[in-house]
Amino acid sequence: MASGRVEDMFCYKCPRCQSNFYTASSANNADCPFCGFFIKSVEAMRRHEERSLVQRNCCLLAGDLMIPAETVDLSSKGVGVRISGKVPFKKDDTLNVVVKDFDMDLKARVVWIENCDDSSVKTGLMFC
Repeated sequence: MASGRVEDMFCYKCPRCQSNFYTASSANNADCPFCGFFIKSVEAMRRHEERSLVQRNCCLLAGDLMIPAETVDLSSKGVGVRISGKVPFKKDDTLNVVVKDFDMDLKARVVWIENCDDSSVKTGLMFC
């Protein structure tokens, strides 16, 4: 049984509401007790920097294709985006991310792609 001391627990920071909370195991998935956001243990491990929750219209340019999307979060090294429908690219492809509100047009590599439901996909892009 855990002693309840903070030293014996692991701190998580919710990517949605930015609240810190503690759990007894770093190997398990966790639900944020503040907003209910489900955090996979791999998400807690792979985040190497602060991300700002930013929702802006954007577009992804892959060759001759222009794919409308919406940013989910943004950091100095990458951006998470949500896309309606199927994605015409795969992991490790390079494309341009254009966010007019930020006057941003940067090359990025597709790091991961995750189906959210039948009609949308979330993808993580790392700036090149």
